[in-house]
Amino acid sequence: FRGRPMHILPGSLFAQCMRQEGLIQVFRTLLSAKKSSFTIKYFPNLEGYTWEEVRQAVPGNVTVCGLVRGKTYDFFPADNLVLHAQDRLLLLANNWNKTSTLDMKELEESHKRVAERLKHRGDGSVQQLELTEASNNDTWHNEADLPLGELTKQKRVVKKQLIQVVMCGWAGERTAVICDKFNQFAAPGSSVVILSEAPIKDRLAVTERHKERVKAKDRPYNLLVIHKHGSPMSFNMVKKAVMAVQGATPQVPGEPDPVTSFLVVPDSTFKEETSERDTMDEQSVFQLLLADRACREAGITSAGFVGQVYGTRMAKQVNALYPHFRCLAWGQLNALFTIQLMAHPELQDVWDDLLGSGTGEDIFLKSSRLYTGITQDSSEVVEMTFRELEAQGHARGETVLGYYNLRVRDTDSVFKYEAPDKPVLNPPKDDKISIDPDRTRIVVISPFEN
Repeated sequence: FRGRPMHILPGSLFAQCMRQEGLIQVFRTLLSAKKSSFTIKYFPNLEGYTWEEVRQAVPGNVTVCGLVRGKTYDFFPADNLVLHAQDRLLLLANNWNKTSTLDMKELEESHKRVAERLKHRGDGSVQQLELTEASNNDTWHNEADLPLGELTKQKRVVKKQLIQVVMCGWAGERTAVICDKFNQFAAPGSSVVILSEAPIKDRLAVTERHKERVKAKDRPYNLLVIHKHGSPMSFNMVKKAVMAVQGATPQVPGEPDPVTSFLVVPDSTFKEETSERDTMDEQSVFQLLLADRACREAGITSAGFVGQVYGTRMAKQVNALYPHFRCLAWGQLNALFTIQLMAHPELQDVWDDLLGSGTGEDIFLKSSRLYTGITQDSSEVVEMTFRELEAQGHARGETVLGYYNLRVRDTDSVFKYEAPDKPVLNPPKDDKISIDPDRTRIVVISPFEN
């Protein structure tokens, strides 16, 4: 049995979605069983082959995301890493459980390409790469059956960034978890202001307890948590919170100014009744509007306004009317996450790494200019296949999952981009993709942000 407090997922998603616009749509797509989703598969007869050879032999309807050895996951194995007999592959595939087999025609072509590279290997014989999915008898159904041996991951130095966040509302342990997730990528001097009518004494007890837990693991706690007492429904109090977080974050010479972000969480006193949910959602949206107004009056450029709501319909309406807001329907996300882990419990460790583990294994939306070579002063639209994008990402030490187009608004608007279209994950490898350098973002798993 593997238990998991469900307040950890919204906290992790909040911390990630505050960093980049559009990530919430990517996570929702990855959690949806109807679209591309992660899966872990075991294929026999891979022992002795290198990671590069196996990666190139996987057919075009599957994206290879990493290697699993024992209980260790590595999203960026070295090309010369030799696979063991019981290694498994972390894949991104469309409805894998319905198709259950690889594209054999494409696979045969991959076999020939790999065989050409293996002619002089060992005794000089041509070795064919058998990439047929194992039968049910060859898979593992519990951790006790996992083979011995773990991967030795390459140690990566994760660059911290200076952040300043205003949080409206107090949700007890869930708020403290969000602060913990912020701390994983926050540089020293970062600050969070929590504005709520909950007693400051009670809030301090929770946040200090979490702070001590982090320090007990020999990890630094770089986040300065400031508690303010007041109503998040008051414009004056929200404006004071903005001033407080700006005054608490120091200016670092040579570094860009930290961006102020806003996060709205529902109060812990709300109940599960439908009427309470509607009231909570309306208050969350109103608080986002207050934060937006406070930013505009203060002349602050915000990275984003993220709000937690319960109803999926409310989230869609707000995201359509206010494209610079990001509303998370956390009830739906919790359900999708739970369903996926029920079907594939081994993916829990994968999601723990991707959702703000602080180990340099995060999902980012990056400018397409990094992969196409288009300069900043050019807006030329180019065409590339997804296979070419994967190769460019691999050269940068990244795993490319797909792409994402943003809809450009009028240039005189305060916010440059509208809400993005739906992400396209795991597209066919040889399909041509029209890449607009001003609109297209590449979805990658990367150890670095830039």
